[in-house]
Amino acid sequence: MQKPVEPKKILCIHDLSGVGRCSLAVILPVLLAALLLVAAVLRTVFQRRRLKKRLAALDSAAPRDAVAGWYGYAVYLQQKTGLALPDEAAAAINREALFSDHPITAAQAAAAHQYADAVRALCRTRKPWQRFSDRCIRCIY
Repeated sequence: MQKPVEPKKILCIHDLSGVGRCSLAVILPVLLAALLLVAAVLRTVFQRRRLKKRLAALDSAAPRDAVAGWYGYAVYLQQKTGLALPDEAAAAINREALFSDHPITAAQAAAAHQYADAVRALCRTRKPWQRFSDRCIRCIY
């Protein structure tokens, strides 16, 4: 009678640092860069969506709030871009909306909206990399 032969035991260590011919040390920075890129794109998408919602809320706001919001947005754009489009009529309507008890009409709100649109159009005349920075990195218009 023969004794049963036990198979020899071999210790196997699985090394995760090698995937095919590419090591984890090489893949990890690439994966991190791709993850950062995805995070940056998602941030831009969500910030632009939030900006669009806020601007849409100004359209449906009361005229007094709409004037203050649109004028404030126009001033914000001018400060961030360094551009200037002075409009005393829009400034006067804004002062009236903020500091007066006079009723604000829809026409005055439309004038403030047109002023903000004119400032946005001025922002769109900048150089391509400045527009890219404004729209995709800083998300200001």
